[in-house]
Amino acid sequence: MTQQHSNELSKNRAAYFDMLADLGMTKHLGSLAATEDLVKGCRISTDSLVLDVGCGVGLTPCYLARNYGCDVTGVDITPKMIGMARAEARRRGVADATRWAIADAQALPFASGSFDAVLVESVSVFLDDIAQGFREYTRVVKHGGYVGVTESTWLAEPNQDTDVFYTTIGGTAKSKEAWLGLMTQAGLADVTGYARSVDFCMEARGRLKRFGAGGFARIMIRAIRTILGSKSARSLYKDALGAAPGGVFKLMGYSVFAGRKPSPSV
Repeated sequence: MTQQHSNELSKNRAAYFDMLADLGMTKHLGSLAATEDLVKGCRISTDSLVLDVGCGVGLTPCYLARNYGCDVTGVDITPKMIGMARAEARRRGVADATRWAIADAQALPFASGSFDAVLVESVSVFLDDIAQGFREYTRVVKHGGYVGVTESTWLAEPNQDTDVFYTTIGGTAKSKEAWLGLMTQAGLADVTGYARSVDFCMEARGRLKRFGAGGFARIMIRAIRTILGSKSARSLYKDALGAAPGGVFKLMGYSVFAGRKPSPSV
C-alpha cells in the first residue's frame, strides 16, 4: 500500500465514522444474530468481564449488560461515538454496568489478561495494521478466555470494481481463510465459526430489534438532517453508492469466529 493510498483510506474512514456518529448508529453485517453467535462462542455469562472493541454508539455493550447482566467496557477511536454510547447506556438503564473509553484497537489501554471475552464487530476491516489489532485483542483477554469477531468477508474473489467500494469508506475486506489465519497467528486456538451471505430481511429485523422502533425513527430523522445539512455527508453517501457495483453484494458476506486463548505451556 502506498502512502498516498493509506492517507486516502484514513481520510475516508474518518469521514465515514463521523457520518455514522451524526446518525447515531453503528452496524455490522449479520446484525443481532451475529452478536448472539459471538456471545455463545465466547461463553459470555453474568460473571463475564467483556471488552467491546470499536463499540460505536454503544449498542452491543448496552445489549450485553441488559440481557446478560455482564460487566462491559466499550472503546472506540471516535470521541463523538463514546459520548453517544454513554447517553445510550443512561437511556437503557445500564450506566452502572458499562464503562467507556476512547482508544485505538491497535494499542488498547488495558493490561494483558484483563477480560474474559473480547468482541470485535466490523472493526478490523478499518485498521491500518489488522494483524496488530488481532494481537491486541488476544493480549488483553485472559488465558482460557475468548476473542470473537464478525467481519465483512469476500465469499468469492473480488475484482477491482468491487474492492473500490470499501476504499470509499476507508476499509478493506478479506476472505474467510484470511480472517481465520489472523486469529490463529495471533495465538488463538480452537477457532470455530462460519461465513455467510447477507440476508437483507434478517439484517432489517435485527436492526429494528436492536434499535427499537423509537431508536430507528430517531436514526431516520438524523439521516435526513445529516444528508440535507452536510455537504461532506452527501458526498460520501454519493461516492459509496456510486462505487458499489451490482455484483458487490453477491460477492460480499460476513464471517463470525470465536477462538480461545490457551493457557501458557508449563
